[in-house]
Amino acid sequence: MIKSVVVPRIVAREAELDQLQSLFKELGFSPGESWNDDRSRGLPMLAPMGALEFYHGQPPAPADVIVEVADVIQTIEIVQRHGMRIVAEPARTHWGADLFVALIGGCHIAFFCWANEARIPETEAA
Repeated sequence: MIKSVVVPRIVAREAELDQLQSLFKELGFSPGESWNDDRSRGLPMLAPMGALEFYHGQPPAPADVIVEVADVIQTIEIVQRHGMRIVAEPARTHWGADLFVALIGGCHIAFFCWANEARIPETEAA
C-alpha cells in the first residue's frame, strides 16, 4: 500500500536548493523528479533505502534526519567542503556507531556508520 515517504524541508533562499542538490549528489543521493511552478520549486533527493523509526526514551541522535554512510570521515569532509556547519563533532554513540551532526538547509542531519566500519577515535556522543 505505501509507495514512498517524503520528509519536506523548506529552505530560506532558492539559491540554497542548488547548493543542497550539489552536496547530496556528492554524498550519493540521486535526484528525484523536481518541480518548479508559480508557488514553489522542489528538488527531491532519493536514497537507496529508508525507514520510519519510532522510539521511546533517549533519541538515537540529536537530529531531525539520520543518514547511514559508508565513511564518516569522508562524509564530514564533503559536508564541510560545501560550507555546511558541523553542530556535533564525530564521536562514538552508545549504540555502537560513529556519528556527527550537521546543520543543512535548516535541518539537523546526523550521519553515521557502524563503529567497526569507521575511522575515528573513540569518544562518547549522544
